[in-house]
Amino acid sequence: MSQALTVRGIESLRPKDKSYTQRVDSGLYIRVSPAGEKRWLVRTSVSGKTQDFWLPKPYGNGSDGYLSLLQAKAESARIKSQAKLEIDERKRIRKEIDTRKREDETARRKNLTVQDLYDVWIKDGVNRKDSNSGLKRAFEKDVLPKVSKTLLKELSEQNIRKMYRDIIDRGVQRTAIVIARD
Repeated sequence: MSQALTVRGIESLRPKDKSYTQRVDSGLYIRVSPAGEKRWLVRTSVSGKTQDFWLPKPYGNGSDGYLSLLQAKAESARIKSQAKLEIDERKRIRKEIDTRKREDETARRKNLTVQDLYDVWIKDGVNRKDSNSGLKRAFEKDVLPKVSKTLLKELSEQNIRKMYRDIIDRGVQRTAIVIARD
């Protein structure tokens, strides 16, 4: 069994014509690209199958965006301990990303504004002969300035009544009727 690499040993690895992988520690490897980038690789066995897992950050001094040898060893130990419990790190991360995406989408939907609804409606919900120019003109002049930033969940009858009153006060009752219909 070969000796584990030290920081000095990793630093001495030089790029070659093709990428190559060097063992650093038990189950921890470093891959050197022809450009000289050094990426961490953890090799584990989950349910009898050997799997390679690339750590998200390349070799470096441990500052933002890089993993030091010590950090990579700690991450490798964590992944290997999970593998012993037959937890696949790639599946765990994929599940975590999917959960985060669902949470973000739920939060986004909870915070939709009248402007968001208008944008979707004008793009996909209505198609008039004039390319919706009349609708756009009316809504951009009379509706959106009043309620565009209002969250849909907070839009109330009072908001809409105030908007209609402002239009009628300008003396354009027909516009209020057309906007109400639209």
